[in-house]
Amino acid sequence: MEESPGWRFNVVSSFKSNVAPTRLALNALRCLHIGLKDSKLTIDFLKKCQNRDGGFNCGDSSVTRKSSILDTFEAVEALNILGAKPKDLKKCVEWLQAHQRPDGGFADDPGEMDWSALILGGKKKTIKSETSTTRNLLCCKSPFNTRLCP
Repeated sequence: MEESPGWRFNVVSSFKSNVAPTRLALNALRCLHIGLKDSKLTIDFLKKCQNRDGGFNCGDSSVTRKSSILDTFEAVEALNILGAKPKDLKKCVEWLQAHQRPDGGFADDPGEMDWSALILGGKKKTIKSETSTTRNLLCCKSPFNTRLCP
């Protein structure tokens, strides 16, 4: 079994390394004052997650995935914990700056799918009566701070 340089949600070998659990594990290890056996391997993994546009995706960029602000944060924060910078720092900064909106906030490109909206959107038809619990679930915030209903 090939070792994966990042951290995984699960030890099942079919799961690939991902920037989010990698950052979380690095933060946990930092809180415990424990370092990595081979931080170069983890830095290399994180740098491979940077896309040509300067942003990052959740895994190795040899597989085509769109950059996202969330994945870019996760990767940059993980690299920062390890004392490293993105492979192309200038493009990373430009990519982030290009996602600032006129109101001063930031957002991913239009057309990005909110997975929780997709999942819960398919469930709404099967709910026969609306209680405060189901209403809360159907209107919950996604990780991207978008609401699923008004």
